[in-house]
Amino acid sequence: MQTSFVAIVVGALLLLVSDLAWAGTHTVSSIEELMVVANEDGHAITMTPGTYRVNDYLTPERIAQMALVIEPVDGVVPKRPPMPVLTFGGSDNTFDFSGVEWVVDTEVYDDLPKTGYHRFVFVSGHRNQSTGKTTLINCTAINTRAGFEILGPENSGEKTRLIGCTALGTERGFLLIYGNIITRRCRGDIVHGPLLYLWRGENADVELEVVGEGSDYTVHALATISGANHRVKLTRWAADGDLPRLPIMLGYGMPAHAEMSTPILAEEAAGIELINETGCPVVTSPMAGGEAESPTP
Repeated sequence: MQTSFVAIVVGALLLLVSDLAWAGTHTVSSIEELMVVANEDGHAITMTPGTYRVNDYLTPERIAQMALVIEPVDGVVPKRPPMPVLTFGGSDNTFDFSGVEWVVDTEVYDDLPKTGYHRFVFVSGHRNQSTGKTTLINCTAINTRAGFEILGPENSGEKTRLIGCTALGTERGFLLIYGNIITRRCRGDIVHGPLLYLWRGENADVELEVVGEGSDYTVHALATISGANHRVKLTRWAADGDLPRLPIMLGYGMPAHAEMSTPILAEEAAGIELINETGCPVVTSPMAGGEAESPTP
């Protein structure tokens, strides 16, 4: 009997992390080939358009290797360490995934190591000397737990960019952590959870559009915002009709592990420019400094 699927649809994903000349140009036509060059440096990589079953790549031998990459912290293995499945460990690479779709049969989770918190696609590479940028263009996440879980760069002179990205059927559409992140022409629904967690950090510039007609489940917020000096513009695609009046929570973080069964706690927020064109109310915590713009009727 066929199990449910998680489809990761990737159109024109570009990871731009360097101004250096590329070491080589590669066209790959399998996940095996992709994983080899994705863990090297300085390549321009194009994947042949088509549909790729990730389960075919995840052989028992490769799955067994995943638990071996967990590194102890101060000699102790964390109770729930990040467990990457597909790792892009190289630096100074570009990837063009135009016309590419990755399909993951969720049955594979029964076989993955149980010791970690799975990060299915994990981009860990960087430059050897944090001055480049990372850009994701026209990527779509469907029925994944997190649509786009982005950890912003530490250097305030750098920005991670999401352009034209869509999150549908996710528990959290955009989890943007520690600032220095820009989104443009990005959108998502609220079927299973909030559109946005903007969590801590500084200097994010986020524009998101909420799509769809709401949810049959209990969703507690449209967005939560903490941190400092962020600009957030939230809009609504009018063609979808009325939107449930979920709060935009200014001066709030996210539930523990982003699980909706735990409370959303207040966190510090200051210097937030909030442009609310959704018609949803704004709830401000005592830990939010300054004032948010009034919701647009």
